[in-house]
Amino acid sequence: MGVGPGDPELLTLKAARVLSQVDAVVCPSSAKGKSSFALEIARIHIGKDAQIIEMTFPMEYEEGLMESCWRECASGIDKLLEQGMDVAFITLGDPMLYSTYINMMGYLGEPGAAEIIPGVNSFSLAAARTRVPLAMGEQTLSIVPLGKNENRIECALESADNIVIMKPSALSGQLAREFSSRGLEGSFVLASMCGTQSEEISRDIERLSAKRVPYLSTIIVKKGGIK
Repeated sequence: MGVGPGDPELLTLKAARVLSQVDAVVCPSSAKGKSSFALEIARIHIGKDAQIIEMTFPMEYEEGLMESCWRECASGIDKLLEQGMDVAFITLGDPMLYSTYINMMGYLGEPGAAEIIPGVNSFSLAAARTRVPLAMGEQTLSIVPLGKNENRIECALESADNIVIMKPSALSGQLAREFSSRGLEGSFVLASMCGTQSEEISRDIERLSAKRVPYLSTIIVKKGGIK
């Protein structure tokens, strides 16, 4: 299930109800010993008797290693299900968009038996917080996971009327330069850690170029300008 971008009150009623009833909650973390942000969000909704199980999913892709990790975690969940337990796997945002669950889903014993509960995406909350519409009328919208792929910057900015750039932290400086070269300095908004006490909203091009932005950041670009 998706637990949204950061605000515990943005879980759906169904997600909150299921979390209060399941026997076990599986939480992804990026490294052993590192707390799960998804768990931080969902914790207040989890039943007091539920077993909490953290599983490690490395964020850096390495062929072979990731597949082994997904298979191992799926096997662990299958074993819980075989014991007759009701299990919830929580993930940030929505489980069907760039989530940890998508990668693991195909390795589950009976993936079709799982109920998928949607969640609020980070860019939906960013748009609401900043009052910047994602798209209007017949405008097009492109969602681009940037990561460390520089080639996607130009492609992203030419792909649609409005662009959501996810995972921009590693290339924020390059984005700032590209925005400036295209006259888009006033046509974007950066939203970081939305829904948390560390939330930051900025429309300053210097913020992009001055220092690396947090990993959990989203940029909304409107080529027609932000009013």
